[in-house]
Order: sequence, then structure tokens, then C-alpha cells
Amino acid sequence: MKLSYKALGKHLASQQLNLINKFHNFEELQVTLNQYSDMPFCSGIADIDGVDLVKNKIGYMDCFDKLRHNNCHVLLTLPGKCKVCKNVQKTVSQKRRRMSKRNTEKKKTSCSNFTDKNVLHIWKKRIRAQRGVIKRAKNTIDRLRNRVDEMKAELSNTDIKSVLQKCTDHQIPNIQRTLIEQIVASSKVKSVKGRRNSEDWMMLCILMHIRSPKQYRHLQNLGLLPLPCVRTVRRYLSLISTKCGFDDKFFELFKTHLDKKQPLQKQGVILIDEISLREAVSVSSSTLTYQGLVDCGDEGKKASTIKEKAKSALVVMFQPLADTYTQPVGVFASSGPVHGVELAKIVTNAVIKLEKAGAIVHGVISDGAETNRKMWKEFEISGKLSETTTCCAASC
Repeated sequence: MKLSYKALGKHLASQQLNLINKFHNFEELQVTLNQYSDMPFCSGIADIDGVDLVKNKIGYMDCFDKLRHNNCHVLLTLPGKCKVCKNVQKTVSQKRRRMSKRNTEKKKTSCSNFTDKNVLHIWKKRIRAQRGVIKRAKNTIDRLRNRVDEMKAELSNTDIKSVLQKCTDHQIPNIQRTLIEQIVASSKVKSVKGRRNSEDWMMLCILMHIRSPKQYRHLQNLGLLPLPCVRTVRRYLSLISTKCGFDDKFFELFKTHLDKKQPLQKQGVILIDEISLREAVSVSSSTLTYQGLVDCGDEGKKASTIKEKAKSALVVMFQPLADTYTQPVGVFASSGPVHGVELAKIVTNAVIKLEKAGAIVHGVISDGAETNRKMWKEFEISGKLSETTTCCAASC
């Protein structure tokens, strides 16, 4: 059967109420009637006082003396007013305000309207103080913004030479001067991709990444320092030669390092020691050569087949007597302990290269392994009580 809905003398469409217009059994009818009875009425536009402000073509008066729009929904899903009644009520409120301003003259507020004149004085004082605080805060913000703009312009026009001169005058360490120079240079570029890193700063970044990659990424993410990306650091590391033996380019750099030292800091000893290696062969993608094979440098023995894997490594280091660092100067990979004769040649070559670089070698320190004893015999060094010899004639 079909259903029709009517409220306050007005027929309502079932689509508007979200109700069915046909029912097939009494259960559907009971559910529909319950929903219909629970629906709230629209509260209308206004009470009887607003009738004169609404045209007859727009609204009408219902049986409860409520002013409604002609298109009022009457019933709603939620309590309140329908959309059309809200719009008319807003128009009525605006008309009332305009009429009240039009018919009444503006009256000046006087102290007689207040029960206590001190209350007005207190509130005026508070408002005046609050306005002063706001004004001073705005002036401070404007002043700080202008100062920041001036500092940005001054920093963009700053010359590196003047900054370095100030660092020299204040006796700032060289490592901090390198950082300041890089910060000033980075501030003049608009994009991170246009940043150029100096050699000293790049070396510091490489050492920092080697020491702690996790801390390096943390500083880079925070933006505390103008660090290059990790890919750039790895690209520089891949360019470093890792061949065995003595590297002439290293000794040139080491000579530059020793030239800055005091004469006492150039004096030291050579340390030699052998370590065991795990047998493993890999291919270097940059040089397309095998790594992990026997390699004693350009003047020593090298592997001829892939089966000659390195099992031990000889490390030669320079230890200054009046400084705090230890510098490796050569690494040699062999299938076993280096023989005494070969070891003597390596030590002699190390002494010659270090002396040419500016170091002063006073001795060679090693453990009591059999190959080391053979080396001392080659140098005619003896530890016997009757024939104690701790030095040998220079071979260069």
C-alpha cells in the first residue's frame, strides 16, 4: 500500500524524509511510523515578532504561531532549523539591526552608566597596557627581521680573506678555520647541489665518515654542518689506491706533513708486525683486478695464479717518539711469514723512504719470531752477552 506524509497541514515528500512510500507488511509500517514519529520539527524562522519583517510571498504562519518559509521542510533528521529557514532568519536579524540603528541615535557612553567609575578606569588602563605590549612586540619583531636581513646581506657580501684574517687574529685553530671557510662558501650558493668542497674539508669529512658513518648521517640530517652526501664520500674513498707495498705518492704527502713538525717530532722508530688473514678473493670493479692474492709490492713477489691466496700480512708503521700518532707506511700480503732476507729488504727500503720524507729513524722494533731473528742476523744484530750488537752500518 502507498503512504503519504503530512505535518502541520503540509504534504511532505517521502524522498525528502528518507522514508518509504510503500509498505508490504505491518512490520514495515510499524518501523516507518516509529521513524516518522521520532523526527524533530523545524523550529521555524522566528516568533510572532518577526512577522512584519518577512514578506507574505516568502513565509507563512503555522498553527503554532511559528513563522516558516514557504519551502520549509517541517520535519528534519536532526534537531534545529532547515536551511531555508536559517537563511530567512539571518535576513530578519540584519533588518532588525538596521532598523534599530536607523531609528535610534547614537549615545555616548558616560561614566554614569557604570555603578563604579573606578571599574571603567581600571579596564581602560588594562586595555592601554595590553595595546602597549602588542605594539612593543610588533616593533621588536620588525627590528629583528630587519637585523636578520642585514646579517644575510652582510654574510652574502663577506669576503673569505677577511674572515680568515679575523680567524688568524683571534688565533682560531686551523680545523675550525676550515669549517668557517666552508660555512661561508656554502651560504653563498642557492642550492645544495651547487656547493663546492675544499680539499681540507673533504679530507675531514672522509675521516669523520670512516670513524662513525652513523654519526656522519646524523649530523647530515640535522644540517649542523655543510657535509657532502655519503655518495660523494664513498666516491672519493674509491679513488684511494689500496695496493700493497710502498706508495711514492703517500711519502710525498707524508713529507708535507713532516715539514710542519718540530725537529724533535720527526724522530721515531719503525714497527713491524705480521697478522693472519682470512683467505678470500674478490674482484675490484675500479681496476678489474683480483684482490686477496699474494702481493709484496712492485719490487716483491706477486701471485701468478688465482690459487696463490694471501694468508698473512706484514704491516710496517712509523711511530714518532715525541708525537701521539702512529702512521702505517706499507702493507705486504704473502702466503706465509715473510722470509728474513725479504724482510730485511723491506725494512731497508722503509728506512730509506722515511729518511727521504724527512723522518729520522732511530731503530726497528719487532717481536721474537723466527723470521725476525733471521732479519737481525742479516743486519748482523746479536743479543748474546759476549757479542751484543744493536746497530748496523747504513746501507744508503
